[in-house]
Amino acid sequence: MPHALPAGLTDFVEYDPASAIKFTILRLRPSGSPGDADIFGAQQYAPFLDVEVDIPD
Repeated sequence: MPHALPAGLTDFVEYDPASAIKFTILRLRPSGSPGDADIFGAQQYAPFLDVEVDIPD
């Protein structure tokens, strides 16, 4: 059964071969519009660098 997504997330994917996860966060404004601080959606990862993820053996 799929996980319920927290508010603000539109997608969550687990990729086991790479022990990776990907999720999509809703933007406050469309990409590239005036005031968009992250046109490529790639600058918001820094707060997650300290998140510990258990990897099964």
